[in-house]
Amino acid sequence: MKNSIIIINYNTAHMTARCIQGVLNALMTANHSFEIIVVDNCSKIDDYQTLKSLVASMPHTTLVRNSFNSGFGLGNMIGVNLARGEYLTFLNSDTLIEEYCVTPLLDYLAQNPNAGVITPQHTNTDGQKVHSFDYYINFSQNFVGLWLYLLTSSKHTPNPKKEYNVPIAVDFVYGCFMMFRRSAFAQVGGFDPNIFLYYEEMDVCWRLKKAGYQSIFYPQAKFKHVGGGSSSQVNPHFERVVSTLYMLRKNEGY
Repeated sequence: MKNSIIIINYNTAHMTARCIQGVLNALMTANHSFEIIVVDNCSKIDDYQTLKSLVASMPHTTLVRNSFNSGFGLGNMIGVNLARGEYLTFLNSDTLIEEYCVTPLLDYLAQNPNAGVITPQHTNTDGQKVHSFDYYINFSQNFVGLWLYLLTSSKHTPNPKKEYNVPIAVDFVYGCFMMFRRSAFAQVGGFDPNIFLYYEEMDVCWRLKKAGYQSIFYPQAKFKHVGGGSSSQVNPHFERVVSTLYMLRKNEGY
């Protein structure tokens, strides 16, 4: 098994099924060796039953139901425990991948052993390019001197506002589409299950960097991030504050 695609469902049955179908269309056309693991994060029973019915006839697809809503990190780690792939691809349920999106990412990871994770160009529903990566921000500078940090870091690291036409190493890639080399992901411990939502990708990319791996943005491949998925069902401000405080304590000792 070469590639394990892991998708979290939380009350988005039809959107998740559309995402799965897009993956099947792309990877079966490309003749990939793959599996799809869908972790239902304790959705409402009607949504789960709907999803179960929708995926029943979908090949290469396994659906498992979590007993509680464990959030992004732990939910995905449940999928990892079932995965058999050499590479781990984490997709949000509100994404649509294109036919030639996955192959170049797999090829890049295979040819560049120092690359730990990779993401393609993110686009919106209109096909317009949107940010795919960002700076690793020292969280203390969320409170003092953030403008100074951004001013200086933009001179030394790739700018998410600019366009690139070759693969580049970045601080961290956004979490709605992340493809990991499994060995690197395992080496750094995967996603932190203590983070319920937001900044999971920043955290794992930071640990990859400390272990000597790069986080890669691959602009030649692209996919659509439709939006309106599971994260729209939570209080984003609250969850960001909680994750920020946790990261402050974890990574900076506050």
